[in-house]
Amino acid sequence: METVANSVQLPPLDNPNERAAVGAELQAALHDLIDLVTQEVLIRVVGTLEKQQWLLRVQVGEKA
Repeated sequence: METVANSVQLPPLDNPNERAAVGAELQAALHDLIDLVTQEVLIRVVGTLEKQQWLLRVQVGEKA
């Protein structure tokens, strides 16, 4: 099995700085993706907790 570094499908990086630049871009994209996923999870958790709190209030007879 051929590794990514030896793959003939990828163009060679002539300039050593290109590898660092590509790595920095990939790291920034990964950071953005993690932020989005974290935000989505937080929204879902808080939304679920608010819904449960509202249902509990309705069952107890308080005004929602």
